[in-house]
Amino acid sequence: MKKANTVSRYPGIVDYDEKNRIYGIRFPDMPGTVSVGKSLDELYENAQEALRMMADAEAQFGRDVPVPSSINSVRDVMESTDMCVMPVPLYRTDRRPVKISVSLEAADLMVIDSGAKAFGLTRSAFLVEAARRAIK
Repeated sequence: MKKANTVSRYPGIVDYDEKNRIYGIRFPDMPGTVSVGKSLDELYENAQEALRMMADAEAQFGRDVPVPSSINSVRDVMESTDMCVMPVPLYRTDRRPVKISVSLEAADLMVIDSGAKAFGLTRSAFLVEAARRAIK
């Protein structure tokens, strides 16, 4: 099995439980990886965390994370037309800090620093959060 890229998008099968008014998602590429949410936005956030946790567990046992299937192949295993496919990014959890050098215009740096301060984040944390939101 090949290793997944640093950021891979895993297709999850989404359904809605009308009785409990909750969305659920499962990932055919990662058996046992499931999540729920009261809204699609909450489901999306929770699904990212579920994928991260599964990838961490696989790494702890020395197993590779599978490369994601195509959306079309996942559609083929859906049991109902009431379901849909949601691509969810897996951000690999290599948390080692890496020092980089970035050139920015002074005005842009001031805006970044102001935004970081407003959210109580470091410059680096602010830039990482902005990048993750842009990748969604």
